[in-house]
Amino acid sequence: MDTAIQTIIGSAENMQKIVNGALDFAKPMELELREGDIVNIVREACDSCRTKAEERGVTLSMDAPGQSIIVPIDGLHLQRAVINLIDNSIEASPKGQSVVISTWTDKGHAVIKLKDHGSGMDKETLENIFVPFYSKKSRGTGLGMAIVKKIVDGHNGKIQVISRPRLGTEVMIKLPYQEDKVQRQR
Repeated sequence: MDTAIQTIIGSAENMQKIVNGALDFAKPMELELREGDIVNIVREACDSCRTKAEERGVTLSMDAPGQSIIVPIDGLHLQRAVINLIDNSIEASPKGQSVVISTWTDKGHAVIKLKDHGSGMDKETLENIFVPFYSKKSRGTGLGMAIVKKIVDGHNGKIQVISRPRLGTEVMIKLPYQEDKVQRQR
């Protein structure tokens, strides 16, 4: 295919991503909370990102309990948020590094933690991480983390990001549930 045509197609695809991201962010978040397995959601997100990790020479691993963690979630939206976080971690990680995703329960919360040893973020980026359209990347819309936060907020959850330049980034999501209603299955 002609180089000019490839460039036009690539530009059109990028514009479509920008428009779709803006529309997704602008829409009210309508979550359908149903009992779902956080461990399974994270495992599926990892599986969908594995090829990208392998292409970049990044090891992707999951540390999860031996049982399910069943809590009220919108599985599709939560998986989208986790995929976005994993993609960011992979992109920030140099070849030969690892991204580890962990899940567990802690005092009425289901916890998802992502840890990478990538480039980390400076103070300005960290302070603006959830601001729509803010990005220091050469590609992307700057909406990914804003959408992640919107999804976590829609679950009445909390998200925390700790990052230091050259030392990597840790993202922790805590989603509340009632202790007496959580189901752990072997």
